[in-house]
Amino acid sequence: MVCAVIAIVTISCKKGDQTYHDALKQSFTSYDGSAMDYLKAQTGVYDSLLVLVDRIPGLQDSLTNKKITFFSITNKSFETAIKSLNRDRAFENKPPLYLRDLDVSVLDTMVYKYVISGTYLTTDISSQSNGVDFSGLKYEYPMHVDYQLLNASGYVGAGEQQLLFSDTNNSTISSNWVSTTTQTLNIKTKNGIIHVLSPGHIFGFNQFSSKFNQ
Repeated sequence: MVCAVIAIVTISCKKGDQTYHDALKQSFTSYDGSAMDYLKAQTGVYDSLLVLVDRIPGLQDSLTNKKITFFSITNKSFETAIKSLNRDRAFENKPPLYLRDLDVSVLDTMVYKYVISGTYLTTDISSQSNGVDFSGLKYEYPMHVDYQLLNASGYVGAGEQQLLFSDTNNSTISSNWVSTTTQTLNIKTKNGIIHVLSPGHIFGFNQFSSKFNQ
């Protein structure tokens, strides 16, 4: 009986170890085009982001020609931000605003928080126990990225990998940061790496409404 229990435990541990090592393989997807090409090819996913590409001078060039890591923002993140802004504006009897109405200089500083100078796969981040400090491409705004393994099948840290992407609010104290997670990682394009943010992320890191409801 004791031997049987030991055998079961041993098999379980091996299974857990294999799951852990599988997660650490950190594979990537290659796309034969620029980061900008990739975004355009994802029909119905990045329509709001492409509005900003049309409005913000130089953004298309950054996503096409610069060596970057882009934490990409899907439609849902913009939709949530706009809804929150217009709820606040309705409360103050102000008319609604949409992406095409907003101050392009403010949108510019917001979107470039997501565009990091240099190319970084998860392998470049997972080796750093305290995460990595990054600078935004255009304004050198300080951002921070941590690597995480989620739990799975009853094993701590044996599940899927994700990145925790944080706006530091110009603070070295992590309790002052606003963070979000990724849903897809390591999309390797000709000029950079794309990590797709979770749809629960609100574009602007909770500053969108306060910036535009002046």
